[in-house]
Amino acid sequence: MYGGGYPPAGQPGYPPQGQPGAYPPQQGYPPAGQPGAYPPQQGYPPQQGYPPQQGYPPQQGYPPQQGYPPQQGYPPQQGYPPQQGYPPQQGYPPQQGYPPQGYPPQQGYPPAQPGYPPAPYGAPAGYPPAGAPAPYGAPAPYGAPVAVVTTYAVGSYGTYGFDPKRDAETLRAAMKGLGTDEKMLIRVLGCRSNAERLQIATAYHQIYGKHLEKALDDETSGNFCKLLRRLVRPTHIIKSDHLHEAMAGMGTKDRWLIDVLTQTSNAELQAIKTAYQQDYGSNLEHRIRSETSHNFKKALDHLIRGCREEGPVNDAVASEDAKTIYKAGEKKWGTDDDTFIKIFTSRSAAHLQAVNNHYIRNRGKTVLDAIKNETSGDYKDLLLACCTMREQYFAERLHTSLAGIGTSDAVLVYILAIHDRPQLQAIARCYQQKHGHTLEHDIRGDTSGHYKDLIMELLR
Repeated sequence: MYGGGYPPAGQPGYPPQGQPGAYPPQQGYPPAGQPGAYPPQQGYPPQQGYPPQQGYPPQQGYPPQQGYPPQQGYPPQQGYPPQQGYPPQQGYPPQQGYPPQGYPPQQGYPPAQPGYPPAPYGAPAGYPPAGAPAPYGAPAPYGAPVAVVTTYAVGSYGTYGFDPKRDAETLRAAMKGLGTDEKMLIRVLGCRSNAERLQIATAYHQIYGKHLEKALDDETSGNFCKLLRRLVRPTHIIKSDHLHEAMAGMGTKDRWLIDVLTQTSNAELQAIKTAYQQDYGSNLEHRIRSETSHNFKKALDHLIRGCREEGPVNDAVASEDAKTIYKAGEKKWGTDDDTFIKIFTSRSAAHLQAVNNHYIRNRGKTVLDAIKNETSGDYKDLLLACCTMREQYFAERLHTSLAGIGTSDAVLVYILAIHDRPQLQAIARCYQQKHGHTLEHDIRGDTSGHYKDLIMELLR
């Protein structure tokens, strides 16, 4: 007999064989009496020294094990198969080093814990993935290393877990009842891409029957409200609205027209014209012609057609363009503005950079110098903008809007709303290279409150 095992010697095992709920005879043991056979067992006693598991729940009607594998050298080997139907422990988080060595985790463990956000649509079993930070609001598993998570989730910027429905619900909770949780609005909308914010706005409308932009307008105010509202609009709508505001009332903000028309793709220009017609009931091209004049009007008319080259640079064509610009400008008395307009409004900024390189080699000065010498006013600014790469252009526009007394918040809001975080980071690098200090530093000095916090999150 075995000493020290359970049950004590001479007593029947639990449960007794043949009674309801008893274990079936073990399959695969050598028959008693044959060489190498185990002594007859009374019930199912664990072997000597087999440590009982602390807190192991009592088994109620434990289901029979199918095809219990033959044991080689009892006690059980490492790799003990998972028991079918083993009840998961309610809310018990996985601990480091658990389960005991050799006992594989049961499929789908751990079970969902109370309050844990639902997995994104289509997420595999075991969400969230091992090693990833828990979504905002989810309790960290017991014993897991503490990670400092400063944003809700970054979606396309590198973290998992973007769920527009869950973000919409979070925004609703932040605006429901008395007061508004502005920090939560910043945390959700400030870290999403433009495309993701549009999905959130769509989900919000589907769930609550109200436009997210209207909800934000009701719950916030000032420049903070203006920036939030634009963040949940499509980019071409933001640009259409910006053009409308540029031409509304007395006078025209010509620089705003340049901001949009010189730094927009051909495809987006077509979308802008369609949106303008739908929202304001007038033809954008006709409206611009009625608000501008002279060479500035001609240049804008070429740009609004959306016919600028967008393909790779042809260096041979760039060399010829450099010669043509010289002949139309500095070589002659007066300026052939039609030639200037044709070249500068039909070529891409990258192509015009190549033209500039040839102009420097041929004439010892830049093509920008030629523009400044031959043109003036808004017409000059437009041609220079056509020659400037997007990141450099908006870096300088931000510097202008922040310089001097006061801040041009309308320009600041526009630039922040139409760019995703990677683009804003590229603009910030150009800003620092040009001006010797960071964009964040200058914005902090010119903004305040939740408005400043939102901008910092967008630039982060």
